[in-house]
Amino acid sequence: MLVLSPVVEAPAAAEQFWCPLPPQPWPARIDLSGSSSDGEVALVLLQLAQYNRVGEKHVLSAAEISRAESLVLPGGLAVRAGNKEVLPSCCCGLEGWIEWDLLLENSVSPWMGHDPSPWIERVGESYVLWPDEGISQSQREEACIFFGRDVLTDQLSKVLACLQAFSGRIVEVAGKHVPGFASDLEMAFRNAFASPATPIEA
Repeated sequence: MLVLSPVVEAPAAAEQFWCPLPPQPWPARIDLSGSSSDGEVALVLLQLAQYNRVGEKHVLSAAEISRAESLVLPGGLAVRAGNKEVLPSCCCGLEGWIEWDLLLENSVSPWMGHDPSPWIERVGESYVLWPDEGISQSQREEACIFFGRDVLTDQLSKVLACLQAFSGRIVEVAGKHVPGFASDLEMAFRNAFASPATPIEA
């Protein structure tokens, strides 16, 4: 069974932050959902603060994140099917997850990063996710993931629901530590990552 999950790469370690951080070691990636722990929400907020700074600028404050015109996060959609897993790789961003919607319209593969370089091919009304163009054909065929249009449509709707539920967790966690910015932080995250430009339809 195919499962798509929004994930964010863990941030760099920080000695201080405006939201309490969980003890290390941190996971390499954080799955985003309404069940994300306070610590996982804090790690995503720290990644927002670190990744969206300009040049050598200090880590962004809650106010600066809430006022940002645009936000990006290293990550994307993790693809899992049984014991197979394909993760977003280098230079892939969570903000680009809506590109998966293009598969339903014109078969354009979403950008999933490089090193490795996965991509998706449409075959009729079905799809094949190839894990890396840099490996042999036999290895690709062994590791590829097949899924249908209906499954893709269902999973993209669930991804959007997970991101919207996670934005609700931001309000809850930030409300404990920076209550004056909790709603603005939630709206900034929702606008950047949980409000697709086009509806996901079958």
